[in-house]
Amino acid sequence: MGDGCIHDDGNERLKFIVEMNNQKFLQWLEIQLKEFTTSIVSVNNKDTYKLTTIRCPEFKKIYNRWYNNGVKKFPKDLQLTKNKLRMWYVTDGHLRETSGRPNITIGCSNEYDRQEYLSELLPFANPSFYSDGLWLSVDETELAFEYMGHNPVKGFDRKWVNNSE
Repeated sequence: MGDGCIHDDGNERLKFIVEMNNQKFLQWLEIQLKEFTTSIVSVNNKDTYKLTTIRCPEFKKIYNRWYNNGVKKFPKDLQLTKNKLRMWYVTDGHLRETSGRPNITIGCSNEYDRQEYLSELLPFANPSFYSDGLWLSVDETELAFEYMGHNPVKGFDRKWVNNSE
């Protein structure tokens, strides 16, 4: 889910990588992952940064579960916990205004062929779908924030209602 990926370069010990322009979030994530991270580096001297973990044999099991034929797909038995939804939302989602009220959209082009499955993941919503993602109504957005919590993830205050960086 989200911007992170497990890099399979043929080594049995794989690494997890997150690349984005939100350095503040990556610094927060580095603290959460503690001893598993190696560095955050600037990519090509642009406003893009990459967090990389150490190589772990456990990542091979996760890779086999999440990457069907090398393509990331959510596992069928995935339980969308509060934290998983928060991470998916902050890395692939957007907070938009509809008639002056916020609503959430989340990109998920890798799952577009599984709309029923995505609807089941979100028991508080009946999302609408567009070409590469899903859209929650204003009321469903309120329920999503109730589920995720009202405290923003570091670096993504702008994606929470009544917050700004």
